Formats: sequence, structure tokens, C-alpha cells
Amino acid sequence: MRRKLEKKLSEEKKLFTEEALKKASYSMRMWITRHAGKRISLKDKDIKLFDNNKHTAKISSRYINKLRKQISMIN
Repeated sequence: MRRKLEKKLSEEKKLFTEEALKKASYSMRMWITRHAGKRISLKDKDIKLFDNNKHTAKISSRYINKLRKQISMIN
């Protein structure tokens, strides 16, 4: 099993060439540029992840609350 994993890792390592990384970086920048119009300015938003006591902030999104309820029903 170990040899199989080592072989797979070495094969995957070969895919991470300088050219492949540059291509991936370029495609990410292009994606960001293409979707720039859909961005939301966070400077105008009041975002809180934690309250003053470092507890997670209350979730205000109805969609997220709905997902949490669905997940809790599954578990």
C-alpha cells in the first residue's frame, strides 16, 4: 500500500511544473477579472465573525440558518 501511495504522489508531483503553476495562476487572475463586476464592496458592510468575548457571532443569513437546520436534521 505504501509503495502504491508513493508512486501516486511522485506521479502527481510531476504535474506541478513551473509552467503549470503559471498557467493556473493566469487562469485564476482571468477568472477574478471576469467576475469583478459581481464583487461586493466589503468596506460598506458590517461583518462580524466574533463578538467581544471571542464567541462566534450570531448568524444573520436566512440561507445559512436554513442549511444549519437541514444539517442538524440529517445528524
